[in-house]
Amino acid sequence: MILFYAEHAIVVLFKKYLSVLQQIYHEVLILDLEYALDKKVEQDLWNYCFKNYIVALQNHAKDKKHNGIQVQSRLSWFLDCASGFYLSLLQEICSVFNLDLPFMRHDSLFGFKKYNDNVVINKPERNSCYYICQHCLVHLGDVARYRNQMVQAESFYRHAVALGASSGHPYNQLALLEASRCDRLSTVFYYTRSIAVSHKFPAAITNLANTLLKCTKTELPTEGGKMVVSEYEAAFLQLHALLYLSQDVAGAMKVLQSLTHCLTPLIATQEFSSWKLVQMVVITIFMFNEAEGKSLEVKKILSEYITGFLNALFVPLYTVTGESVLDYFGLPAVKVLLSWLKCEPNVVNLLNRPHLWRGICKLLNSLRASYSITPINSINAALPEDYDLQGFLPLDPVLSSLNFGGEKVNEETAKKLRAFRLIKFGEWLASTCECKPIYIR
Repeated sequence: MILFYAEHAIVVLFKKYLSVLQQIYHEVLILDLEYALDKKVEQDLWNYCFKNYIVALQNHAKDKKHNGIQVQSRLSWFLDCASGFYLSLLQEICSVFNLDLPFMRHDSLFGFKKYNDNVVINKPERNSCYYICQHCLVHLGDVARYRNQMVQAESFYRHAVALGASSGHPYNQLALLEASRCDRLSTVFYYTRSIAVSHKFPAAITNLANTLLKCTKTELPTEGGKMVVSEYEAAFLQLHALLYLSQDVAGAMKVLQSLTHCLTPLIATQEFSSWKLVQMVVITIFMFNEAEGKSLEVKKILSEYITGFLNALFVPLYTVTGESVLDYFGLPAVKVLLSWLKCEPNVVNLLNRPHLWRGICKLLNSLRASYSITPINSINAALPEDYDLQGFLPLDPVLSSLNFGGEKVNEETAKKLRAFRLIKFGEWLASTCECKPIYIR
């Protein structure tokens, strides 16, 4: 009984001092945000006032020596406190610094009062305000994830991405979320997104390596056998893991042969979603860029994979007629990959295969015959796949010219706009590329 009261007193005292520390960090962030960010106050706030205690409670909850129900109750209470703190901080930041965000409208719209006018506040840069808002959103997502509220966590993370697509932190958290769902392809995709941005998240490099290491241990079907989607994704990740981690060219070649053999029937029966195809394209682009400075054999294998991937996507086009080509589920992935080739024209020479150019010609001719009206009013609008790739450095020369702030285009306009951009790529390929693989009549 004495031990119980002693422990209770310690917990009460701890909560008191923790609350005081939270308030101090809170005041510094509001009164002098630039100073606070320079001293990494926002990181100390999360680590010392929330994360460390959350991790400790999670570990205690797993330990059979402790009262699991009591610890779990304390953890739930503290997660509620953390969520309330960051929601309140986010609202206050928007109020004090006069921010009107799409998901957090200005409080004056609801008749709320402004922050105390008698308090002197050092006005920060606008980008600093957006950064701290993104920081709050990321940790609101973390708290929701700790509560197993995965849909809410994803919503917070995506709001954080929308606020600053060039920051790697929210992508890393989305990767953690996908890892908890056992979706390894999406996990690797978001880790690559977290790295290939202007402000990469350092921990994502280690996280990516650890995830890919697990992929090298996956057992694949026997060579020449058929694959289902999950097996193909596992083989795809193993290919990249072998090249990225150890430059195992011999092992990668064996996997490549299986991938090339199995992809065409999976595409023909539409086993993949458009989004999964885009994810595979983005991962491959990332790995190709990361191969800079490595063995030439690594780039050769990646080039072979890209060629086989495009060929598999082009095969169904030989049976498609009329405007139905605009509905082809593989077009978003084709457009992303060809956009990258325009950013990296030297890669075109590595893909110099006659059957590949025949496939591109078939696609372009089908697209040109499928519609006659160019969507002039939406000429610079972002397509659905573009929104998911904002900030991705390998595609920056293409994405930087697009308008992400306007109203999203409808489905029909998106189809025509995608076709228009693919045809423009064909014109570029015919006129600019040294190997002149195709020509325009």
